[in-house]
Amino acid sequence: MAAVTGLCQASDSCLLIIDVQTRLTAAMPAKVLDRLLRNATLLIKSAAMLSVPVLATHQYPRGLGPLEPQIAGVLPPDCRHFEKTSFSCTGAENFSPALQAQGRKQVVI
Repeated sequence: MAAVTGLCQASDSCLLIIDVQTRLTAAMPAKVLDRLLRNATLLIKSAAMLSVPVLATHQYPRGLGPLEPQIAGVLPPDCRHFEKTSFSCTGAENFSPALQAQGRKQVVI
C-alpha cells in the first residue's frame, strides 16, 4: 500500500480562526451561520484534544464587534488574539512572529 502524502499532521499544524465576529456574521443566512459555528467549534475542540495551537484574529473589533460568543467560549486559554485593520492576517501587529513561533508548517483556516 502506498503512503498517503499531503495530509495534515497535528504535530505540524496550527489552527487559525479569522474574523468570526458578530457584526460580520449578522449578515449571513442563519443556516450558513449555524454551519460555520458548528464547524469552527468542532475544529477548535479537536485542536485542543490534539494539542494543536490556536490563533484568532479580529477585524477592527470596535466597528465589527467581538468574536461570536459560541466561538470565544471554546477558544483555549492560551489562544493568542490579534486585532487587525488590514485584510491580511499578516497586517496585524505581531501576528507573523507569533505564527512563526508556533514552529508549525501547516495552518488550518
